[in-house]
Amino acid sequence: MKKHTFITLISLLLVALSFSACNSNRLYKHFVKVPNYVWEKGQKFNYKVKITEAPQKVDVILAVRVIDAFPVNDIKIKVTRISPSNKKTSDTFTMLIKDSKGKNMGEGMSDLWDIELPIAQNTTFKEKGTFEYELEQITSVDKLLGVVDVGLIIDRVE
Repeated sequence: MKKHTFITLISLLLVALSFSACNSNRLYKHFVKVPNYVWEKGQKFNYKVKITEAPQKVDVILAVRVIDAFPVNDIKIKVTRISPSNKKTSDTFTMLIKDSKGKNMGEGMSDLWDIELPIAQNTTFKEKGTFEYELEQITSVDKLLGVVDVGLIIDRVE
């Protein structure tokens, strides 16, 4: 195995391990692989979060993994939440990928960057059941090249 390939493999493994690190307050964490690393405008990813205790205070976090050479500075994401009682709410968020100087945000290893954006802090799930989240790319770019994974994280607040 070539040295460069070995280093890249080890780097990817370490990034994967960091995404799976233990958090005792973690209620939910799920990532969806983006086909061909292209998140198309209007393409939606769905997440089903089972809540067994209510009321429950949580932090809700969007997460993406992008390549180092990601072509834009931010991603606009529409988040739709459907409660177990079928109440639907939608909000739009802008996730910064690069700062004003073009430096990647988040944590990077090798040529991958993990970026998280808290979208609801200290919010309350008021009912038990399955909450559905739908994440949709609504950036002005039709095809965002270099998006590896799109995820949703929910942590219990104590």
